Amino acid sequence: MSLTTHVSRTLAALLLSVAGGVWFTAAPAQAQEFCNGGGVNVVVDFQEMGGGVSQECVEDGGGKLAAQVFEDAGFDVTPVGAFPGAACQIEGKPTEAACQRMPPANAYWGLFLANEKTWDYAPKGADQLKLEDGAYVAFSWQSSRTPALPRVAPTPAAEPTGAAAQESESNNGGEGADEAAQPSDPENGGFSVWVAILAVVALGAGVGAVLVTRQRREGA
Repeated sequence: MSLTTHVSRTLAALLLSVAGGVWFTAAPAQAQEFCNGGGVNVVVDFQEMGGGVSQECVEDGGGKLAAQVFEDAGFDVTPVGAFPGAACQIEGKPTEAACQRMPPANAYWGLFLANEKTWDYAPKGADQLKLEDGAYVAFSWQSSRTPALPRVAPTPAAEPTGAAAQESESNNGGEGADEAAQPSDPENGGFSVWVAILAVVALGAGVGAVLVTRQRREGA
């Protein structure tokens, strides 16, 4: 194989790898967010049981009881038999729970309500706690007598930007049409792709110049 052929194949492979790398990293997954505007923000934190933190927005949750809002959010909550305002299991956890009686003080689901951007124990059970529009409510697993607060801050979702904002403005009567014509954000990946491609092209041109010079010297 000639040096020219080897370099050409190497450059082609490099171009594909660079472009492919930018392609797969340009659009990271978006994290879940709380309600943007009205609705009730619902959180379930499994803590050390595994399962992470789940959060949902129930847009029509204002005025409903917490038990109903958790159900509307899609969480499978099994109440304690004699005390329906307390949760025995959520999504089947903990698996060994005996739901006929109240759980012990170091192994139970704590019900929390956000108060001025901080979490605190809810003053009522989930079957009696009526939630206002914009409220933050959470079940967080407790494995000791020290409260384990939900591991997400009760803060509103950020205002939509970019394509989401343009879609929202379009749905509201087409306001913001001028902003829709703005160029895309370089961080979205398009600018990075062109920089990578131009860098590879420049590299190829440099290597080509070296090969031409070398061939002329050998011919002389």
